[in-house]
Amino acid sequence: MTKLSSTLLLPFLLALTIAQPGPYASFHTTGYIPFTDTTAITLPIDWSSKPKVDVTVNSFASTARLFRPDVDTGTCGFLFSSKDLPDWNATTEALETNKGWQFLSSSDLLYTGHWVTRDIYFNPRNSATRIKATVPILAVTKKVKCTTYSVSVDTDTCPTTPEWEDNNPGSVRVMGVGFGREDDGQPKGTPDKNAFINIQSIAGQSMTTYLQGYTIDSYGINVGLTNDNTLGMTFQDLPARNPNPVGSRVPSIARDWASLRSGCISFDDGASCYAGEVLLDTGIANSSMRVPLGVTLPRDAITKVLNDGTIVRVNLGDPAIVTERFTAGTGAATGVTPDLAFAYNSARGNFFNTGRHAYRAWKTAYDSVNGRYGIGTV
Repeated sequence: MTKLSSTLLLPFLLALTIAQPGPYASFHTTGYIPFTDTTAITLPIDWSSKPKVDVTVNSFASTARLFRPDVDTGTCGFLFSSKDLPDWNATTEALETNKGWQFLSSSDLLYTGHWVTRDIYFNPRNSATRIKATVPILAVTKKVKCTTYSVSVDTDTCPTTPEWEDNNPGSVRVMGVGFGREDDGQPKGTPDKNAFINIQSIAGQSMTTYLQGYTIDSYGINVGLTNDNTLGMTFQDLPARNPNPVGSRVPSIARDWASLRSGCISFDDGASCYAGEVLLDTGIANSSMRVPLGVTLPRDAITKVLNDGTIVRVNLGDPAIVTERFTAGTGAATGVTPDLAFAYNSARGNFFNTGRHAYRAWKTAYDSVNGRYGIGTV
């Protein structure tokens, strides 16, 4: 038998490698939700403002009111003014049994109301691309600014007199699509509240080859993970929240995964690293970090903003999938540098929120079924 040379075999071996099925090879159903705005928008977006999508609620008829909520990976749950919510009935839906709240720590805003189930339609005006999700929505009846709120103690009431309050707020539209946020003032921000991982139908496609998950890039969202829309991404397993049994990767609540880990959160270009959690947050243009008590931070003592010139380095993933590095005060208009970088000492645990400018460099994927998070270069 003639021995084939390695030179002849190389193209064949490369072809085999390329053709190998990825982790989502058996899933083919997916749907695209483009970012939009109240004015003409050019894709890709530059992440200078909050990303939005078109939705209708409980109906996709041409007469149904169109809403454009913010897409926020820093929260989990759709916050919607009760006064604007289609089919809202305070008599039958504002009950003690479905009372709820969410506190958004980045803005010190406390929203209270009632969880009510609604159908949400993405791309509602186009039957060829229409996508339906069904989730409980927080029908917001009150909104307050509460700077003294403690996420470990407080619930639906500000412990002190709030800076201001609105007892019948309008125009609240925050579509929280994050995960692992329950310990940050969102105790009911469980997976059943996330519209992007509770898709019921996609323009008549078969859902038998659909995996509940999504990708985010500068064009919009792909719901349903496939080999094609995760191409080039590196994935990492997420820890389970409240695992059962302890030490396993089985969450007590199905699909309830903890935040992505970071092996290095640093404000001195990696000279000192603090391991903790990391969040790629589409909802804010600033970033924030928490490091241990007693650590001296190069920041303004009053505003807590890092000094211009401070080099921040954060590993996204542990071990790092990619590393974010920026100089505070430089490059916020076009790069990953946030508008402002806040730094705090805390006993709550080390944490870094990148802010949405990180999406200028990376695209992400969330697999809610298997608890995996992916990052790829734009």
